[in-house]
Amino acid sequence: MKTLVKISKLTIHTSLIILIAINFYWAIDGTVFSDPVEHLLHLTGLSSLKLLIITLTITPIVKFGHAPIFMQFRRLLGVWSCIFALLHFLVFVAFEIQFDWALVLEELVSRPFISVGFVALVILIALAVTSFHAVRRRMGRQWQRLHNWVYLCLPLTILHYLWSLKSVGIQASVFLILAVILLGLRKKTLMRPLNKVK
Repeated sequence: MKTLVKISKLTIHTSLIILIAINFYWAIDGTVFSDPVEHLLHLTGLSSLKLLIITLTITPIVKFGHAPIFMQFRRLLGVWSCIFALLHFLVFVAFEIQFDWALVLEELVSRPFISVGFVALVILIALAVTSFHAVRRRMGRQWQRLHNWVYLCLPLTILHYLWSLKSVGIQASVFLILAVILLGLRKKTLMRPLNKVK
């Protein structure tokens, strides 16, 4: 079983690295996509969102499907969601804004959908950096409190995505429904802070 998990993890890492390498190569080459920057923004943003949804789906699968092996992949997929989100932001900064940091700040302040996406990115980075077992042991109870912020990150990411669209299609509707379901399954966890206030 351990060998199968290791092979599966290696396959995921390899597949995602190849996906990134090929698409960035094609974008830089400039002969495949009509709008390379838009393609990279779309690819990295959607990949981050999909991986985040899959990551949050693992716990219900383990709980209701009695399949604990899937927990072995939760941190891996969560970190990759962060990597794609970071690439999404870097593509925006490098190719659209061309490292004009004053303009980056202006965009963050003046365009709400970018502000929302940036907050989600910061949360993902914090979760990825603290996802390692050694950090978890050092943080103790604070670790779980921090990682509960993923339940805010998901709606922020969905909002960022929906806000960037001209119209809401089937794919966006599916993401929204999945987000509602995943957050609904965690109703007790989400209500806990409100119960303490009462």
